[in-house]
Amino acid sequence: MKINFIQVYAEIDTSYDITNTVLIPLKKYLNGLNKSVVHYDKLFKTDDYRIVFYISATREHKDFVKGPKTYSKQKKVEFFIFLPYKEFDIFTQQMNYILDCIGQGIIFVFKKYKTDPTGVEEVMDKMKTLITSDPEKYQKWTKRE
Repeated sequence: MKINFIQVYAEIDTSYDITNTVLIPLKKYLNGLNKSVVHYDKLFKTDDYRIVFYISATREHKDFVKGPKTYSKQKKVEFFIFLPYKEFDIFTQQMNYILDCIGQGIIFVFKKYKTDPTGVEEVMDKMKTLITSDPEKYQKWTKRE
């Protein structure tokens, strides 16, 4: 199973600028946990599938996590994580909040499907430490290779 992230912001003036310099290592560290969701292993008859977490922000009171939407032919499962919108003046505080919310969303999904969430909080803490150590680096978008 591989985890991926996509950002979709449907509400005007309700978004977070989560750069690829945050999302790429986050995805790498989460995938390094080598998690597997037994339900989807059985459904797809393989452990080679993707779970995509769509990140969105909302000012409304919505369910924190929505989904799944399952695409059997593509071996893909999608969940939406709706981050309650807050404004921040300091980038590191904003990223800490966002990473906490994303981590809670992933843990919620793992627990829903009886998958051990061990390691997810540690990955989020590692990302927070990296961002705090060099905020300018993580505020910038990098070119894709």
